[in-house]
Amino acid sequence: YRPSLAMVERVQQEVIQAQVDRQAALQSDGYYYVRYQQQLFRLPKQVYLAQREQLPISQLCIESNQTFDVAAGQFKIQTMQQKGLSAALLGQTLTLSPRQGGERIHLYGRVGHWPLKKAINDAKIYPWRRHTIQILSIDNVMLGVFTPQGFWLADSSYCVDAGWLPNLVSELTSI
Repeated sequence: YRPSLAMVERVQQEVIQAQVDRQAALQSDGYYYVRYQQQLFRLPKQVYLAQREQLPISQLCIESNQTFDVAAGQFKIQTMQQKGLSAALLGQTLTLSPRQGGERIHLYGRVGHWPLKKAINDAKIYPWRRHTIQILSIDNVMLGVFTPQGFWLADSSYCVDAGWLPNLVSELTSI
């Protein structure tokens, strides 16, 4: 399928040549054309519009070797030889909340607290996938973050040697 010359010209003028600080998007035939980091992307309408939906706060009870779905993808619990979450958290009700903005996280293996937004930007997660990022916590203690790239462990009192971690099995394509 080749788009019409008029459509190609609109993409060039409205998206490619848009000012750097603009988040230009052009909709045509069930797709959105967007620019991100000097590249042009063609996204299905449901993928582009999904970022406008707010994920609810939910509860999650995790068991050993369990496979479960979150907005970022399908994860499986695996016991690790290195640092992970305490086995005491297995079977407990954990809170899964969407990213609100302004959160600061002390990622395991890094020095100091970082804004979660900076960590997301450094990981180069596409803007249309950022709405799938969810924070795992218990009693207002951040345990980690589910992202489309996997689980990011937060340094907390629940972080122990030979603990468990959710490992990304596959990304969900329905969102």
